[in-house]
Amino acid sequence: MLRYAEMMRMKMPIKENDIDPTDDSEKTCPNPFAVDEDIIKPEPNYFTAAFDRERMKQGMFVIKDKESFFTNAQRSRVAYEILARMRYDDTDRDKFGIKRLINNGSFAAAYPLHEGKYKTEHSVLTWGADNERVLLFEEWARPGRWYKYQPLDLIRKYFGEKIAIYFTWLGYYTMMLIPASICGLVVFIYGLATLSTDIPSNEICDRSGPGNITMCPLCDKNCSYWRLYSSCRYSMVTYWFDNYGTMVFAVFMAVWATMFLEGWKRKQAEIEYEWDVAHFEEEEETVRPEFEATVRHKKKNPVTQTDEPFLPAWSKCFRYVTAFSVILFMLCLVLAAVFGVIIYRIVIVTLFYSTPDQLVAENARLATTATAAVINLVVIMILNRLYQFVALGLTNMELQRTQTEWEDSFTFKMFLFQCVNFYATLFYIAFFKGR
Repeated sequence: MLRYAEMMRMKMPIKENDIDPTDDSEKTCPNPFAVDEDIIKPEPNYFTAAFDRERMKQGMFVIKDKESFFTNAQRSRVAYEILARMRYDDTDRDKFGIKRLINNGSFAAAYPLHEGKYKTEHSVLTWGADNERVLLFEEWARPGRWYKYQPLDLIRKYFGEKIAIYFTWLGYYTMMLIPASICGLVVFIYGLATLSTDIPSNEICDRSGPGNITMCPLCDKNCSYWRLYSSCRYSMVTYWFDNYGTMVFAVFMAVWATMFLEGWKRKQAEIEYEWDVAHFEEEEETVRPEFEATVRHKKKNPVTQTDEPFLPAWSKCFRYVTAFSVILFMLCLVLAAVFGVIIYRIVIVTLFYSTPDQLVAENARLATTATAAVINLVVIMILNRLYQFVALGLTNMELQRTQTEWEDSFTFKMFLFQCVNFYATLFYIAFFKGR
């Protein structure tokens, strides 16, 4: 454990931070949303440094209990690092790591098990919790604690920094959605309240006035004339969501998006400082085992003066060009699917209007929209699943040096594809349809 902690340059406590971050208002005004500190004790804040066995012998690190000096998350991380680097065939240098064994079907999965039960038969406040899993369930995971702030320090201690940062973002995003949802609800209520004063809707629904206007047939064959008031219900529902308040909501959401991004930057910087994970990639992250095993070239590190695996520029360029070509093809495939759905709508609506079935002809537009939406949804889901496998293979082919670089590359590919896949249809409706 000590050897791998030193090799992975884990940050361990060296001195307790004597700065009290508690706000005085928190002591005088109890917050019903805050975590109960009588149940979940606040985690002490330490200054940290990369673990070193020589420094540990000198008493540099704060070790209150040798059994709990390394957290469960750190122990699980070390165990996975060992599994990821261990060879299972000494005659073949490519046969190593738990990932390859999972991919070839030798194992179904590999993950750390929870320690102890998550439920308890007695009061946590009176008798205490048997383990950290009980604390997380009682004060965070169960539905009865939906209104409470998240115990982020305990989540970090149990699951590790990566999972904790995700839940930090999720909590911040949920909190920021509150003003956006309130604004949207106000706009909807405004639409309900002012429906009676909307002139276009009133005129369409007036059977003795403009609503009695005879409209031209919607197709050349088997389509009859129709009255304008037949679209009364559609115009009313449209006004509920699309009224004068919608413009205010659009401006509000533009400001909200900017505030959300800037606020998250501050929150992220705060978390990075408190958890001491700033500059993690440069200082602590090790080389991926897959990179070390695949790369044949080495070069001397000018700082450590040791030979390190190195991927030549020509090889990088070839891999990136190949990945870019495949991504471009997949994006074109998405656009082709959107274009196919558009052609489907044009053809099917004409066929529905031309059918002798009166029920189908009267609801041709609704039937076309519904079937096209279902087809579009199925295509989106199929392409998304297909591209996930493609992006995974392309990212592995690129041979990223560290796990963070691998995740960044994979995330970028999925983000780019999903933006086009999910929003291409909406983009067409907003800027091209009906023009």
